Amino acid sequence: MLKIYKNNFVYTLPIRKEHGFTMFELLIALSILSTLLLLTNQLFHTLFTENKNSNYEVLFFYQLIDSEFIEAIHVYTVDNVVYFVDKQSRTVTYSKYNTSIRKQVNGKGHEVMLQNIEQFDIEALSEDIYKIRIISEENQSYEQIFLSP
Repeated sequence: MLKIYKNNFVYTLPIRKEHGFTMFELLIALSILSTLLLLTNQLFHTLFTENKNSNYEVLFFYQLIDSEFIEAIHVYTVDNVVYFVDKQSRTVTYSKYNTSIRKQVNGKGHEVMLQNIEQFDIEALSEDIYKIRIISEENQSYEQIFLSP
């Protein structure tokens, strides 16, 4: 049989019953709550606002195309691909590739100029006037007319 000996030399603290929170615990809880509220506000703002950068991306793309028109000595289109021949005899092409518009120089390379594109149309209105129409995946339509020098 097992005998249990009581040790009289060990002092144990009496267990106290604690009710409520300390001020430190309350400050920690409030700081965590306020951080979460700030993050959820930014998250909802990001999720529910429209992408306003797409307009700027298309405008920037049109500026690039305009500079190609200015530098080119010859411009022509075939099957919705626009070809620019510059002074150094390089042929720069802009064409739709999957859901983006890409730029190639002399048939090489793959530089994505614009993304999330549903449709890319190039129409020669006359020998020196071209109309480029872009429809994004959000069904926003953009048109611009370019003059070839």
